[in-house]
Amino acid sequence: MVSNDSARADNNQHLLMRLPRTLSYLETWGFGLTGHVGWIGTAPIIHAALGPKAILVWFFGTIISFLLNLQVQSLGRHWSDVAGGTPNYTTRLLKNFPGLGRYVALGYFFSWAAAPALYAIILTNLIKVNFETLGISCPETFLKVLFTAIPFILAFSGTRALALLHLFFVLPAILLLLLFCVQGVLWSAFSSANFNFSPK
Repeated sequence: MVSNDSARADNNQHLLMRLPRTLSYLETWGFGLTGHVGWIGTAPIIHAALGPKAILVWFFGTIISFLLNLQVQSLGRHWSDVAGGTPNYTTRLLKNFPGLGRYVALGYFFSWAAAPALYAIILTNLIKVNFETLGISCPETFLKVLFTAIPFILAFSGTRALALLHLFFVLPAILLLLLFCVQGVLWSAFSSANFNFSPK
């Protein structure tokens, strides 16, 4: 039988085992906001495709996302010595089924493997549209390959380099989105046109 003192000492030792912080708060936010920047591009497309039924998807999606974040927070508190988030937590939760745990973790990683290529296509198309407006030809294939390769090159350079790449894209995107929203609100507030939002 284990005594209370040894159990308490073991518990205290477990609480003291924490991963060292290697990124600044800004770099950590860069990683955290990367998914949001992806949603800025995909959410309007999904919403337009679903039409009026989209509210049901957003309603249940919001509830599920909220619960998922609470679950990841709880797992992070329980396993404070584990880095990697969802795939590592999944393999620990499914330790009695190691094959299934590996399958789920690999599925999670493979789903993210498409993100650099997808973002490269979106960024290249954005540059192409702006260049065509100015009458400049755009090396489309070169830019797609370049924008796909940059994240992988930086990923092998270390976490800090990858975090800085995220910040390079995330901060301007979020700031421009906020600026666009503020500009729209100010325009609608001070516009000379009268808007009637009430149904007739």
